[in-house]
Amino acid sequence: MRLEQHFTRGCTLTLKIKFSNYHQITRSKTMPYYTRELDGIITTAKALFESIDLEN
Repeated sequence: MRLEQHFTRGCTLTLKIKFSNYHQITRSKTMPYYTRELDGIITTAKALFESIDLEN
């Protein structure tokens, strides 16, 4: 993972979804702490993804 390779941390995760019709949706979440732990990043990314209505 790049965060571990560069010995850095982050506190904002941005999820970008691009559709085949070139429409895109972005969602971001700023955590109250800096992290590079994969479990926390995956949990936050899943929550962001699940908050998007993809029915259409």
